[in-house]
Amino acid sequence: MRKKAKKDGDGKVQLSYDGRFATLTWMDLESFAGKKAVSRGKGYVSEVSRIGLDDKGAVIASVQGGQEYATKIWFGKDGKLSSYCSCPVGFECKHAVALALKVIDEIKSGKPPVRIAPDDERLEGLSLDEELLDDELSDEENAEDGVAASPPPEGSRASTKKDPVRDYIAALSNDGCRELLFEIVDTYGIVRTELQRRITLAKSDVETLATKAKAAIRDATAYACRFYHWGDRDRSIYPDYSEAQRFLERLLELKAYDRLIALADYLTKRSVNQMMMSENDEGQIGCEAEGCMEVIANAVVRSDMPDVEKILWFRKLHDGDEYCFYEGIGGVWDTPSKVSKSAWSKVADELAKELSAQGDVCGGVSFVGGNLSKMAEKALRFAGRGGEVADFKKNAVAKTGDYNSLVKELMAGGDLREAREWCLRGLRNGDEYGAEELRKRMVEIAGGLGDKAEACAYVADQFFNTPCLDNYKTIISFAQKAGVTDAVRSHVLKFLESGVLPWDEKKNRWPLPATGSTKVSRHATFPLYWVLVEISLHERQMEDAVRFYHAQGNPGERKGWWSRGTESDQGWMVADKVAKVLPDDAIAIWRGLVDANRGKVGNAYYDQIGDALKRMRPVMERQGRRGEWKALIADLRQTEKAKRNLMKILDEVELVRSADVPIISVDRCHGADYPSCRLG
Repeated sequence: MRKKAKKDGDGKVQLSYDGRFATLTWMDLESFAGKKAVSRGKGYVSEVSRIGLDDKGAVIASVQGGQEYATKIWFGKDGKLSSYCSCPVGFECKHAVALALKVIDEIKSGKPPVRIAPDDERLEGLSLDEELLDDELSDEENAEDGVAASPPPEGSRASTKKDPVRDYIAALSNDGCRELLFEIVDTYGIVRTELQRRITLAKSDVETLATKAKAAIRDATAYACRFYHWGDRDRSIYPDYSEAQRFLERLLELKAYDRLIALADYLTKRSVNQMMMSENDEGQIGCEAEGCMEVIANAVVRSDMPDVEKILWFRKLHDGDEYCFYEGIGGVWDTPSKVSKSAWSKVADELAKELSAQGDVCGGVSFVGGNLSKMAEKALRFAGRGGEVADFKKNAVAKTGDYNSLVKELMAGGDLREAREWCLRGLRNGDEYGAEELRKRMVEIAGGLGDKAEACAYVADQFFNTPCLDNYKTIISFAQKAGVTDAVRSHVLKFLESGVLPWDEKKNRWPLPATGSTKVSRHATFPLYWVLVEISLHERQMEDAVRFYHAQGNPGERKGWWSRGTESDQGWMVADKVAKVLPDDAIAIWRGLVDANRGKVGNAYYDQIGDALKRMRPVMERQGRRGEWKALIADLRQTEKAKRNLMKILDEVELVRSADVPIISVDRCHGADYPSCRLG
């Protein structure tokens, strides 16, 4: 999409930015450049200058980073944001993010862009064709400034077009280059600072580098950050750990692993403290800290630390990661082959011993025990001891309360009968949250063992605990397989009307085995008419659907989210579905919806009235009751004449031809028919 050009009062063409910039979200930017680049790009918005549009509508600007870079952004042929920058990263960098944010600010302030001059020196370095760039692969984990980027595609204009600045420097003598560099250093303080940083980083003095790395961490975390949305971004203060990360990376190059590892706790303590004193942090600080910790984690993997200690170091890192800064850093847990199987075996035994020292769980699950169990299980598998996992889980279940994981393991091993026994134990001893999953497991196990009645019994539990149409369809399906359809259906419908479970009835004729795990929600209020309405419509028992709908009360008596006249009122669905076979009932329901909204002020109420009238019209015309429909509109015009917006809707309703109004709406909620007898 090209920019739109319009003429101002003087007849001159006024440029404007591509409208898609104004619709960008944080998620769009993160998808474009990655979280790290977005986090860092926020701090460079104030460094964007000399912004304008080229002859193709792309935005070009200068962004001050380690030096002044020329940056270009545009929307490619696929509609996605694209970029190219003269920085070492080249594509989807933090400078491009900063430019995109600057464009959004310019659009909000109403400031029109200017056109880039044809002889602007930045055009030479940004001459790659947008279509070629659109096909380039982007690196979502943006590298820091200074990391070499992939070269432009061979044969592109960037690889063949000469750079006059580079040609000029290449033609200088050694003395000429030195004089030019001295002049630049004396003129631009930022160049001197960058060279000083490079000198420091180039030193092999590990002690000095380690001291400076710690100081850089201290400086990066010494201030409180503030994060605001688009309109207040200038008030925001962003974290920047890039200097600290450069020192850490240099220490890694020098193989100063011990020095790096010693900084881990200091980095975590300082970054967490910074987060605690900052405002509206949405993970930006954690993202910066993670980048530094990744360097330290690499040092741990490469170090001479014993394998067991490496494994436990990463375990300690995550145990102490209260705010999930380091979720993406798995270390040797993500690459288990980097340590020996014997080390994993020792860790598994140590974790199992630690778990056994935990207290038993009395109902529910243990978060600490569950984490220990999961790590011990992983360690057993990495050690090549996967055959011991099931027995380990049996011993651990008293400490974790995690019956689901054990049952799943036994089912995967094909031991369905033992899985059934543990599943039953879990249903007796566990909490309701875990019981829901265990019931599903019992259905699978019973099916695998060929016990159709027991499978149906646990499906019934799911229905009684959560009555709804989907669960009703499931229980009927399983009842058909077990050959008890009529009996199960009869008891289910009685439960929906009375709230009495089948086995609590005076004459208990429930055809399925008792599970003992049914727990009806204490929030359920019987009769559950809304479920009965849905079942009746699903089974095409239209008279019952109308009866259950009206049983919920008159318009003035109905309260809550199901209030008559709102979009969620079941009357819309009921009237649409019964209109062909029970037109009088459908018309009565629509009249009720109209009456429920009369006398109320607000466009939402007016829309409901108009919708009901549109649906009524074709049905009433087929019955020869058009005059009655017109009389209803006339009555509304008389009693509601002060409501101008409602009058407009009534005008529109009368203009619509009845052929334009569907008689029966598309069934949005239900699937295939299920033939059955009437509800009674």
